[in-house]
Amino acid sequence: MEIDAIKRLIETDEKTRAEVQAQYQKRSDLKKKIEDQKKQISQDSWNAVNAQVASTKKELDQKIADDAAVNQKYYEESLSDLQASYDKNKDTWKKEILDRIIHGE
Repeated sequence: MEIDAIKRLIETDEKTRAEVQAQYQKRSDLKKKIEDQKKQISQDSWNAVNAQVASTKKELDQKIADDAAVNQKYYEESLSDLQASYDKNKDTWKKEILDRIIHGE
């Protein structure tokens, strides 16, 4: 009778240990799954951020190129206007400078 009780106690103890070990394993598996999900969420977030940065950079690069073209056109038009003004008035300006130097005006 005592031997049966001891055997049952040993069996119960072994069952309980197995259940406890199973719970520890389940807990470990859940922690790993949560950690994997956190890494995946983080990676997805970084991918989204990098995609947004790349898109914004592309837009800004295009805007810079467009602005540079507009500025170049404005510069060329201004240069042309200035050259035309110089070509039209150079003789008058030279004479006026010479007269001011000679006459002290």
